Amino acid sequence: MKNKFLVFILSIYVVTVFSAGAFAAGGENIRDNIKKYADDIISYKLVSSEYDTVDEWIKDGIALGAGVISDWYAFALVQGYGYGVSAYTNALEKYLDGRKITSVVSAQKYALILLAVNGNEKLAASLAEGSVGGQGIISYVYGLHLIKNGIDLLHDGVDKIVDEITALQRDDGGWSVTGKVSDPDVTAMVLQSLAPYTSSDTVKSSVDKAIDFLSEAMLYECDYKSYGVANAESTAQVIIALSALGIDPFEDDRFIKDGKTLFDGLEKYRLPDGSFSHTEGGETNDTATVQALLAYISYLRFLDGKDSLFVLDSTGDETVGTESDTDNTTEESADGDKFAQDVTKVSYKVWVSCTVLGISALVSVVLVVAGKRNPKNFLFIFSAAAVVILMVFTVKLESRDSYYSDTAELFDPVGSVTISINCTSVSDKITGEYIKNDGIILDRTSFDIESGDTVYDVLLRAVKKYGIHMESSGGEGMKYVTGISYLYEFDHGDLSGWTYYVNGAVPSVGCDGCKLSDGDVIEWVYTLDLGRAFE
Repeated sequence: MKNKFLVFILSIYVVTVFSAGAFAAGGENIRDNIKKYADDIISYKLVSSEYDTVDEWIKDGIALGAGVISDWYAFALVQGYGYGVSAYTNALEKYLDGRKITSVVSAQKYALILLAVNGNEKLAASLAEGSVGGQGIISYVYGLHLIKNGIDLLHDGVDKIVDEITALQRDDGGWSVTGKVSDPDVTAMVLQSLAPYTSSDTVKSSVDKAIDFLSEAMLYECDYKSYGVANAESTAQVIIALSALGIDPFEDDRFIKDGKTLFDGLEKYRLPDGSFSHTEGGETNDTATVQALLAYISYLRFLDGKDSLFVLDSTGDETVGTESDTDNTTEESADGDKFAQDVTKVSYKVWVSCTVLGISALVSVVLVVAGKRNPKNFLFIFSAAAVVILMVFTVKLESRDSYYSDTAELFDPVGSVTISINCTSVSDKITGEYIKNDGIILDRTSFDIESGDTVYDVLLRAVKKYGIHMESSGGEGMKYVTGISYLYEFDHGDLSGWTYYVNGAVPSVGCDGCKLSDGDVIEWVYTLDLGRAFE
């Protein structure tokens, strides 16, 4: 009986220590857990980008990706850790110098980030000039953020933008880019922008309706769907919104189900290396990872009594037009809390392996106490641990350079297809280093295919082999290409964007659902009349 009791106690201990549910409502050390998960994302970026310190990452990684792939990480380091990121700031200003940003929302994003990183405020103001409302609801959202941080965008001020936003609220209480059914992701972004203005009865009423919508839309596992797919980013956006509104997801019953919170919902998408996937069980997704980081930072700011995430520490409500006196060269946080500048890269694989060995040891102790000392039991336990560790060490992390140099041959090709990418429809309107004057991004090129390969699979191989920028959204079975060679949907009108053709016809399925056959001809085309380019 005594042995059985000890076995029970030890079993409970093992389950408690290694339980995945780190964020149950009312749990202890919540702040420490949130801070650790945020720090783990930074550590993941150091490991995957092959930098030894945050300082190196800022100067040699984030700065090199300025304007393209690293902007929100720079924003996170400033708003979450208080870092100066002067190397990035200089690189972003150089990237934007003389560049025509045709997407209104992109221009607003650059303006906001410039303000956050103590960049040129006059440049930020010029980027944002006349942008409010130019690209639907999201351009109103960014407009409010910019006004809150000192950019004078409208003579009518905040009230006019707020009126426009509330007029676009759907009957169900939320907002969406299109259609009549609200989207949790878009709704959360709107609430983030309205948060500083809830003293207005009109705004408060609108916000209350939206909170009710988000509460009802939350899934059983405390995450959210966007466009029919449960994903990490939508969940992160809701956390940012609630934190901005002063609503604690750990305390508000509207966002707690079965003892779990939104942070449990977000944790579903967390991978062993500290990064996040777009959908549960998926691969690392950089957008999901940085949005999870921003969600953690937003909640930490809420706990620490700071302004919401998009009320910038570097600007507040200061007036635009004055040069910043802030010393951008410092790499220390404003409150003296440095994030391990001397952090060295300790591979997550080592930590995972140690954890596996620790669990194996604890299970062995349980067996010993229970009197089950058969050597076969221990052989099985440590053999299983060895298999897990072997799997961990075979996982491949790729830097950006190694990703683009990946030209691995297929195992069992069943034929070949050709793929081309062009934006000739706007070739007379665009200039830049990424697109040639004739608008041909990739001339017809042949790729081998395996059984079951899709249009999206071949596109991925093409952009990796030739170092072509590409961005997509949506989960498995719903992939949608939003940008190629930094040319995005809506850059040239409400119906502009990327579409694809197979053998001259428009397939009736998404690009990652369109399976290929030997001899197929794939064409990716930027059109101004989405879906009717070849009619």
